[in-house]
Amino acid sequence: ALTAMIGSATWLALALFGLRFFGQGLSANVGTVNAARWFHHNRGKAISLAALGFPIGEAVLPIIVTGSAVTLGWRATWWILAAVGALGFIPLARALAARHPQSESDNAEEEADEEREEERVAEKRRSILRDGRFYAMLGMMGPLPFVMTGIIFFQATLAEQREWSGAIFATGFLVFAVVRALCSLSAGAWVDRLGAIRLLALPSFAAAFGLGFLLRPEPVFAY
Repeated sequence: ALTAMIGSATWLALALFGLRFFGQGLSANVGTVNAARWFHHNRGKAISLAALGFPIGEAVLPIIVTGSAVTLGWRATWWILAAVGALGFIPLARALAARHPQSESDNAEEEADEEREEERVAEKRRSILRDGRFYAMLGMMGPLPFVMTGIIFFQATLAEQREWSGAIFATGFLVFAVVRALCSLSAGAWVDRLGAIRLLALPSFAAAFGLGFLLRPEPVFAY
């Protein structure tokens, strides 16, 4: 809604900050974290299924939003998105949360168990923050979303520098969505089988390998 009403660069900066950190960023984290906490068995597969929203959105939403912006205007499109979030996603999220088997406590003993569990979680969180390996993992995994967001934001510049047509990146992201969905499903199974720690470095190496292709001038390497 704030984006639909912007009239200055200051409001635009605030709107983009809110969209990036509370929409694309926070809502995605909430979804995957809840999937991890909800399912104790086959947790990797559950996260993979929850993460399918990413490639589905990347394949479908740009077409829908672009068509709406051309037909109705960009302000009206943002109002529609705001309405979908408020009237669609919020009630749906509340309905799904109510179905959680541990969402309600039947007696004082269960509430006490939940309090003890919260204390254990808090202590585990403090131990993680005191562990230097946690910050080493952040240093390895943190740059990936920034790099990918940068490629999405500057795809026109990358295409222009290599004298590619605008359709190259547009169709490339469609391929990216399909491959991402397939890899997400298989990755969840591998996490359940081998463990997340053993596979921790794989995304960084795979991303570096893929980014290396963008150094090539031929259009086929965009895919």
